[in-house]
Amino acid sequence: MSAELHHPFSVSLSQAATKLEDDIASLQRLSEQIEQVDVKTDGGLNHARKLMARFSEFGNSVSEGVQNLAQALGDAQVRAEKAAAVVSARADLVKIRQEQEESLLDRFQSLVGRVREITSEMATLKRPDGVALSEAERPQVISKLSDFDSQLLMVIEQMRALRGDAKDCHMKNLERDIDALTQSVDAARRKLSAVTDGTVHVSSAKA
Repeated sequence: MSAELHHPFSVSLSQAATKLEDDIASLQRLSEQIEQVDVKTDGGLNHARKLMARFSEFGNSVSEGVQNLAQALGDAQVRAEKAAAVVSARADLVKIRQEQEESLLDRFQSLVGRVREITSEMATLKRPDGVALSEAERPQVISKLSDFDSQLLMVIEQMRALRGDAKDCHMKNLERDIDALTQSVDAARRKLSAVTDGTVHVSSAKA
């Protein structure tokens, strides 16, 4: 695509401009020579006629060169506009892709924040080592831990949906981050399950 959009027409434009510049320079040289010819002699008159014939030829060449340059400029403009259209369309795709990535990353950060909130709330239930729950406290704490487990399960479901979206967008790094967070939340849920089953002390329930 690069050669199609740039090379052939840039060469044509360069050639047209160079030839026109050379022809104009030739006109200037002939003009100076004609100005200096002594036309009072037969030899000078004949020389002047030859120079003027050459001047006329280069004049025609300059006129043709101007037309060729205008055509080359027109062609170059068309190609430049096509190139701009390609870049503009690509820019739209880049913008859409960037917005998708930002949206997915925002969702991930929101889930990370939610996990932190839940684990911070879980930490408030931690009992000092050696201090057991009373019979009156235990049902209430178990109920709260079950609620935390439900909240974490909801987070895991949201992370699964997010991972699917990240995979569709080929965001490998985000997929790995989601997997790591999911493993951490799964570990926290296993601890909660052990506590609610009565196999682990509540002091160990923090993720």
